[in-house]
Amino acid sequence: MTIAENIRKFRRERGMTQKQLGEKCGMYESQIRKYELGTANPKIDTIKKIADVLNISIDRLTGDSVSCIIENRLKEIDKTLKQVAREADVPLYWLQHLDTFIPGELGDYEIGYDWITRVAEVLGLPGSTLRTALARQEIPISDDLLRVTAEEAFGGINTYSSPCIVNSTEKMRETPLTSRDQRDIAKDVDRIMEKLSLGEDGPASFNGETLSPESMELFKEELQIALKRLKLINKERYNPHKNKK
Repeated sequence: MTIAENIRKFRRERGMTQKQLGEKCGMYESQIRKYELGTANPKIDTIKKIADVLNISIDRLTGDSVSCIIENRLKEIDKTLKQVAREADVPLYWLQHLDTFIPGELGDYEIGYDWITRVAEVLGLPGSTLRTALARQEIPISDDLLRVTAEEAFGGINTYSSPCIVNSTEKMRETPLTSRDQRDIAKDVDRIMEKLSLGEDGPASFNGETLSPESMELFKEELQIALKRLKLINKERYNPHKNKK
């Protein structure tokens, strides 16, 4: 569903008129009407206001949440959520309440991602599509961790702006990646590189110049390093006791 359809759907579910929604968001009824008709596109700050008033996530409102992706796919393949739960061997209750699920809350951080990957297989979707959507529901990383620069993330000089980052990095070195982690990273790297090689969104380029095969290979290596670092950050951040003896 489009954002226009979702605004109308969730507004009606909450028993609100366009005027009431507009008043709560600090805008005119006519603006809400335009959004619902699709004749105007709300900016990100407006989307956040509407989502807050409707008490849903931004991803849910825009149709990018994991549950929205699943709902749309179910319509395409004519299956029920119950059938998917049975075929993927995952709890139906979990599937029905995906919007409130936070990876790691079941004790094992990997459980949610393992289940959602199986769901993706049953739905005929790339595993990364649902894993990425689910990852957006994780608890945000602290500001200290967000200070890591792009150069550092891709294997550059370790000049972190906070001692907290250095300590986190030292801890991550003690958190090994499992064979499943390695397989997931390899699949994601291969999928990204395949899209780049096929030029689905145009040729891969830097500063206006198409990347050479040598540059593409270097990018692949750096991408793999970056994904490993992100995986280690998540494992340490959300499951700090899993690998401690």
